[in-house]
Amino acid sequence: MQVFDDEFADSFEFDILDATKLIPEEQVPVRIIGTLTLDANVDNFFAETEQVAFCTQNIVRGSTTPNDPLLQGRNFSYLDTQIKRLGGPNFTIFRLTRRNAPFHHFQQDGHMAMHNPKGRVNYEPNSWGDDGGPRENPEIGFKSYPAEVSGTKQRVRSETFADHYSQARQFYISQTEIEQQHIAAAYTFELVEMSGRAHSPADAVASDERA
Repeated sequence: MQVFDDEFADSFEFDILDATKLIPEEQVPVRIIGTLTLDANVDNFFAETEQVAFCTQNIVRGSTTPNDPLLQGRNFSYLDTQIKRLGGPNFTIFRLTRRNAPFHHFQQDGHMAMHNPKGRVNYEPNSWGDDGGPRENPEIGFKSYPAEVSGTKQRVRSETFADHYSQARQFYISQTEIEQQHIAAAYTFELVEMSGRAHSPADAVASDERA
């Protein structure tokens, strides 16, 4: 992991939320926090891989999501994606995606329901008292990080996103000579291929049809 604070983020030469940029390890050293060991293959690809439903909205209590535009887009879309891909809202109780510890949530019935919850309602607040299903717990329930912000929030792109070339150059000069030759050959090949496709007879016909 590379860990830094707000002071570093504000002083960094690029916008840290620009997904096309890397933070050099010379400025923020990598910290090893653990080891992930893969010691087995799945027995059934569909049951153990295809039905996995990770969601970026699921975060640890006391944390929150940053203003990363890519992450915010996924926060909006992933839940709808899982509901559509896995056939309904009950994907949260699949063996692969449910918690190991018992838990309560506001989902009840619907397609692929696999349990029989008790209680008259599954939403909160309600007027059914203790028989009303799960309720928010202000002490041990979910809390976001109370970040302090100031200034005007606008739907604009920062000027720090305007640098498009310096890190590409940094990457190129960090390669060995033979690697640089491979990069140049790959770019040349792809550009020639793109140019050839753009001037192919099929493209010309399509262009005439659009005209």
